[in-house]
Amino acid sequence: MFGHEADWVFASSQKARELPFRSSKMLENQIKPAVKAAELGEGIGWHTFRHTYSSMLRQLGWNSYA
Repeated sequence: MFGHEADWVFASSQKARELPFRSSKMLENQIKPAVKAAELGEGIGWHTFRHTYSSMLRQLGWNSYA
C-alpha cells in the first residue's frame, strides 16, 4: 500500500488518500505541536525547513551555484 512512485508521501485520509494533506493544516496539527513538545521555541514554519535543508546540503558539500 502506497509503495508506488506516484503515491503521496503525506496522503490525507479525509480525501481517500488521493490528495495530500494541506500544508497549512499539517503545520498547525502536526508540526507546531511537535515543536512545542520538543521545546524548540516559537516561529517555526515551512521556511525554517527550507533553511535547515539548505544548511544540511551545504554541510555535505553541495553547492547550488556550481
